[in-house]
Amino acid sequence: MNRTIRYTIGTLLLACLLLVALFRWLSTPSEETRAKSLAIVKRCSHYALVCRGQEIYAFGHDTVYTPAVWMNRWAAFPSCRGRLLTTDVPFADTLLTTGGSGVSTWTAKHIQATRQKVQRLNTLLQQLDYYLKTHDVKDYGFHEIMSFSQRTRKELAQAKHLDSLLQKVQHEKSLKIQRSTEYQVIYRGEGGVQEIACTPEEADTATGTRQHAPAKARALYLRTHTHQMAEGACAWTMRPWRDSIPQTLLFTRYGAQAALALRHPDLSANLTFEHKVYMPMPENYTGYWMDIHADGTGYAGWWQNGKRAGEGTVYNKAKQWKGVWRADTLPYGTRIDDTGTYRGELNRQGEAEGHGILTDCSGLYYDGKWRDGKKDGFGFMADGNGVLHVGEWKADKFLGERLLYHPDRIYGIDISRFQHEIGRRVYPIRWKQLRITHLGTLSKKKVHGNVDYPVSFIYIKSTEGTTIRNKYYARDYVQARKHGIHTGSYHFFSTRTSGTAQAKHFIRHTRFAATDLPPVLDLEPTHKQIAAMGGAEKMWKQVEAWLHAVERHCGKRPILYISQNFVNRYLVNAPHIMKGYAVWIARYGAYKPHVQLTFWQLSPDGRVRGIKGPVDINVFNGYQEDFHAFCQQKQGF
Repeated sequence: MNRTIRYTIGTLLLACLLLVALFRWLSTPSEETRAKSLAIVKRCSHYALVCRGQEIYAFGHDTVYTPAVWMNRWAAFPSCRGRLLTTDVPFADTLLTTGGSGVSTWTAKHIQATRQKVQRLNTLLQQLDYYLKTHDVKDYGFHEIMSFSQRTRKELAQAKHLDSLLQKVQHEKSLKIQRSTEYQVIYRGEGGVQEIACTPEEADTATGTRQHAPAKARALYLRTHTHQMAEGACAWTMRPWRDSIPQTLLFTRYGAQAALALRHPDLSANLTFEHKVYMPMPENYTGYWMDIHADGTGYAGWWQNGKRAGEGTVYNKAKQWKGVWRADTLPYGTRIDDTGTYRGELNRQGEAEGHGILTDCSGLYYDGKWRDGKKDGFGFMADGNGVLHVGEWKADKFLGERLLYHPDRIYGIDISRFQHEIGRRVYPIRWKQLRITHLGTLSKKKVHGNVDYPVSFIYIKSTEGTTIRNKYYARDYVQARKHGIHTGSYHFFSTRTSGTAQAKHFIRHTRFAATDLPPVLDLEPTHKQIAAMGGAEKMWKQVEAWLHAVERHCGKRPILYISQNFVNRYLVNAPHIMKGYAVWIARYGAYKPHVQLTFWQLSPDGRVRGIKGPVDINVFNGYQEDFHAFCQQKQGF
């Protein structure tokens, strides 16, 4: 074969190849190719405070998902080699330009915020420790609160470490803030989900795509570390005279902008929607699709036969719902809106329903039951000030803790002459028969089993004011100790005489033993009586005089017996009393008083075998080990 024939055959073959390439370039890709060319890019980024070239503190972590397409480098030829085209919406990162004095100012503000966080966490841990000290595994929610306490301790340790670290470097001249970003392509094919790391690559100017991309939503070119496509994927050939980006990606590009605008409202002013393209999802579609309208509402995620199935996010104005969808519903997921971030069970309307956790940037944390988007049922909440609430909620209102009554709790009674005198008759107490048989009728109580509890402690009224004495006191005191009941004595405070004179009267007519419970001051003045004394400040002076005199005499710090209303109105204005003395609260409702206390008088109309008539029933705030420790110490907790 001569040279002319070989040249002619070669020319024809080259022409055929060029015609095939031109045909492939001009032809519209099949639906199968379109489907296999689409992928998802996961962009994880964070800020870093850098000192002397080393990253010492990372913050502002964020994750954004954007659609992507596998892209051939050369038209009509399989030349992808792991290249991807996606969208890159720039962040309004003012921190990236922060340097020098700007970093120092930022660091100083962060130190202040960290110290406030440390203070809040310390307050919260004190209340968590108190709760765990006075409860055990038999109490509902104990394990959840124990776990929360452990997490809070770790968070406090991290905050203290950060505070120390920032103080050390705040005056360093080399301080700067950088943004670090990592990319990963996620491809779901017949073989399952594949995740491949990738990095940005400079634009290929031959395709013209960089020039055709909108200025504020520019194209981002990535390439996998392996320089290979995901298994089963197909690449797309770009046609610059028609579209810089395929029509499917054109839609998803603006959908990605709308989704990102919801996550970062401050960026919405910088976003442009030039084409406002909305492509309806194909009927019975299976795969990834962003069914998002020009106003930013819609769904971005995985579909199966036209229904949301798999990971996805719903956008609705200023709200997001994301999680794993099942047959077009999200039974459990995450909701983000102006109230914070909720993670838990959801109803069909996307409202919290069942169990879930709500957090916000102020430090609020609620873990518990929900109904129609409101806290409803048992739960515990730590607010932004570190105040802990544990108990039952109703339509977002905190009711309090409702105890479960069972034989392991420590029950006791308090008595006076009214447990002997009923009308004109006098009844003795049959000490050998003493058993608590009813917890009162003023509120419904959750009782496990039958009420038949021993009397573990008893307080007996000794005196009142400066002249009144309980004539049954001495006999009841002796009998109570004789029958092995932990015994204490109390004095009823009068607003008509001084605290010092009342203390002398109480000491003169009361018995004190080393093993007795701390003495109690029964403080029940009315608003009118307090006003007649000259106001709350003068009342507290007389109360303190009684407390100090009795403590000096018996060596034990007294306990204050007060009502819930008195706590709310007067005790909050005497913080030194509130912190320095244990309290015994009278509250005749279903819910435990929301204060730190030693005893709770839960009813005035209980029943005790061996005593005629109604009896005040009390419960100790803790269990046997705590009660034993309380009886051994000189003061309550």
